[in-house]
Amino acid sequence: MAIDTHIYRVCQRLGLIGKKVTADKAHELMEEAVNPDQVFTFHIAFITHGRQVCKAQRPLCEECILATHCPSKDNSTA
Repeated sequence: MAIDTHIYRVCQRLGLIGKKVTADKAHELMEEAVNPDQVFTFHIAFITHGRQVCKAQRPLCEECILATHCPSKDNSTA
């Protein structure tokens, strides 16, 4: 599974990967965590979420469907 900047950011903010995890290690961790049958769906969903809601600058936490599960909620420096 390719880990682009959006997937990497969303995974970090959700606590799925640590802040200091490299992109290569993130790839490895997410390959283990996501069911092979769900990789495409996961990939598209996390890219879309990262582009539209969990933005690098000024994330839209108040609109986020994952906010109740997000340790980075309302932390604009997340």
